[in-house]
Amino acid sequence: MSLAVCMLCALSLCHSCGFGIPEDPEFPSFVSYTISGDVLTVTSGPEQLLDDVKAWLKDNAIYLEVKANYSTGEASEFANLDADAIKKYEEQYIPKFNAYLADLRTKLASGAYGDVDVVKITFCTYARREQGKENTLAYNQHEFSYPAAGEQ
Repeated sequence: MSLAVCMLCALSLCHSCGFGIPEDPEFPSFVSYTISGDVLTVTSGPEQLLDDVKAWLKDNAIYLEVKANYSTGEASEFANLDADAIKKYEEQYIPKFNAYLADLRTKLASGAYGDVDVVKITFCTYARREQGKENTLAYNQHEFSYPAAGEQ
C-alpha cells in the first residue's frame, strides 16, 4: 500500500513540475493569409453603393490556412508559401476585383443606384500573411470614378 502511495506522489510531483509534458511549439504550425481589399476614401456616391461595395469586399476575401514549420518568423521562412499567396492575389483576386468594378460601372450607368452624377472611391487591395515579419506581400491602390474621365 505504501508503495502505491509513493508512486502516486511521485507521479503527481512529476506532473506538477512539468516533467514528461511536451512543450508547446514557440510558433504555431499553421500560417494564415488574407487576400482582400478595403475602401480607403469615398469622395462621393450614394450610401447604398458604399454598403454594397463593403459587402462585396467582405464576401470575396480569400482566407488561407497553410501548414508550415517556422521558428524565427523571418520572411525567408515563408518564401514558398508567400509566393503561392501572391499568385492567388494576382491571378484570382485582382481579376475578380477588376470585373466587379466594371460591373459596378455598368450598374451605375443603368441607374441601379438612382440618378448618380459622380462617384469617387479609393480602394486598396492586398495579400497579407498574419504571422511573422514583413507580412504585407502585395498592396495596391485603385481609384474608381464614375463617370470615367472620357465620359463626362
